[in-house]
Amino acid sequence: SGFQTVTEGGKAAAGSADFEIFGVIREFSMNIGGRDEVSIVVETTLRDTRGGGILWSGAVAEKADRYAGVTGNTRSSIARYLSGALAKVTAKTRDAIGASIRQTYPERFDQAAAAAARDATPGVTVLVAPPGRMSASQAARPGMTGQLATTTIPARAKVYVGDVYYGLSPLKLALEPGIYTIHFKLVAFKTATEKVSVRQGETTELEIRLKR
Repeated sequence: SGFQTVTEGGKAAAGSADFEIFGVIREFSMNIGGRDEVSIVVETTLRDTRGGGILWSGAVAEKADRYAGVTGNTRSSIARYLSGALAKVTAKTRDAIGASIRQTYPERFDQAAAAAARDATPGVTVLVAPPGRMSASQAARPGMTGQLATTTIPARAKVYVGDVYYGLSPLKLALEPGIYTIHFKLVAFKTATEKVSVRQGETTELEIRLKR
C-alpha cells in the first residue's frame, strides 16, 4: 500500500518504525458439510511507536458459505476458497489502517487515492474500531478539517462514523471535509442513522432524539 515496512532481520535499525501493527486471530474455521462454511475473525491494533497512542483498533470478520457443486471439493478448490476469504479480511484491515494513518498524519503520508477509494468488500464488516481522539496534526491545523458535534436524547449513545465507533454522545469530532453516514446505537432504542456534510473550518451540529 506504499508504506515502507520494517521486519525482523531487515536492514533498518531496530526501533526505527513509526507504527506497529499487532493482533490476534479470534476465529479461523471451515466446515465442509451441506455447504462449505468459512468463518474468520481477526482483531488488529495499530500503534504509534513515537507517541505510544493507539491509532486504530478493530476486528474484521468474513463469514460466508457456498455450494461446492455436483463435482464436490478438491484440496485445491478448498485452499482457494479459504485463501480468498482470508484475502478479503486482509484487504479490509489494510484499507482501514492505511486510512487511519493518512488521516492522522496527512503531511507525512501522501498515499495513492485509489486505495482510499476502493469499494468495501461485500460481507466484510468492521465490528469495533475506536480511535477516540483527535490527531495532533489535526489539532495543530484546525482549518484543514471540519467539526461534527453530535448530541442524542437520551445521552450516552454509541456514535459510529460509517462502521467506525468513536465514542459516546455528546461527542465532538474533527473530520476531513466530506459526506458521512452517522449511526447512533443505544440499548432498548432503535438505531438512528443520518447523513451529514462536514465543511472545512466549520462546525456541523447534529441532534438526534432516539426512539424506542
